[in-house]
Amino acid sequence: MTVDLYAEFTVHDGHEDRVATMMHELTKNVRAEPGNLLFLPYTLATNPRQYFVLERYTDDAAFHEHLAAPYGSAFNNEIGTHITTETTNLTSLTDFLTSLSRLQPRPCC
Repeated sequence: MTVDLYAEFTVHDGHEDRVATMMHELTKNVRAEPGNLLFLPYTLATNPRQYFVLERYTDDAAFHEHLAAPYGSAFNNEIGTHITTETTNLTSLTDFLTSLSRLQPRPCC
């Protein structure tokens, strides 16, 4: 089963250029991981300091390999100095359509 995540963080004023460079490098590295299926960083159209990142990995093992990557550790160690919270807000997601397929159909009448 895939591992789907949503990360969110807001960059301190004046730190935009450094975080943009960090995100560019991280994106390049993560997309090259064999178990990565999706890594899409966005910024809010009305506030470019607010980041949203969608991530998808083939399975738990691929996600744990991602977490163990040295470039990911370096990113996580530095990002805290550039954002308004101590760490990024990370949310685990469930693919809605996949979860629907597990439901048993009910008779309508």
